[in-house]
Amino acid sequence: MGLLDDLEEKVEEPKKEVKEIKREDHGVRLFSRGGTDRRIKPMGEIDFEINVKNIGLKEDRVEISFRARVESGDALSEWTVEPMESDDIVFTQEEGGLYRSEIPLNPGESAYFTISVKARGDLKYGERCTILITATSKSDPLKIDSLALTIAAVQAILAIKTQIGYEKNVADEVENRARRSNIGILSILSPVSLRGYIFVEVMNPERLREVVRGIKRGRGMVKGELALEDIEHYLAPKIAVSGMVEGDIVELIGGPFKGEKARIKQIDEGKETVTVELFEATVPIPVTVKGEDVRVIQKEKKEE
Repeated sequence: MGLLDDLEEKVEEPKKEVKEIKREDHGVRLFSRGGTDRRIKPMGEIDFEINVKNIGLKEDRVEISFRARVESGDALSEWTVEPMESDDIVFTQEEGGLYRSEIPLNPGESAYFTISVKARGDLKYGERCTILITATSKSDPLKIDSLALTIAAVQAILAIKTQIGYEKNVADEVENRARRSNIGILSILSPVSLRGYIFVEVMNPERLREVVRGIKRGRGMVKGELALEDIEHYLAPKIAVSGMVEGDIVELIGGPFKGEKARIKQIDEGKETVTVELFEATVPIPVTVKGEDVRVIQKEKKEE
């Protein structure tokens, strides 16, 4: 046996040092159910459910406070941020809009409270309200946790009822009045295929209601809001002659023959035009018009 062989037998592997993970006597954590980033519509209201937990090993008293800050370029916007009544936590309001409370918590125990946010007035698209919440251990002030909640203002989509055939006239008048009043209208949609309604994206529904009142051929606002999914099929590109077949009875809604009724004789999908014969014409002469200037009012009856 050589000297090196003998040395290898005597060398022992070093022992691994096991570090003991020690939990702190004091500690707090804040949690928000449903996330920390939300969106709010004009005249809307949302609630944040907040959980404050003692993650330490000892009983503790925890101080909770929160304050809201609004990033707005318009003094006419109104945000209300306040706690709702809770059996666990009662807040007092101090100067500068600061809410504060202090509660006892056993190790591993949680308490819950809700912050209500309301948006009113002339909101601007993307306007933000930030709520900063802090929880501090009274036994060890260095044990502190914070949580930032962000709420962004987004538009409401509303429908306005019109007299059939005057959708574009009403849309134009809404735009003219809104431009003079500066009520925060983002867009107006008057789909060719929809009769009797137009859609408006707006940041102040109440002021839009005032604008719509008294518009000739207007029939007032439809109650309730729409989701984008409700109107997105009107936004997707669509072939003007899609769904039309030869023999359909149509009404011309644009061009020199606007208001006339006719029957489709031929369709050119490539050019998106239709050739029709007018019912009121003395001599049945084929007329070619754009597909967007035609609205089907009666489908061709198929023989069984």
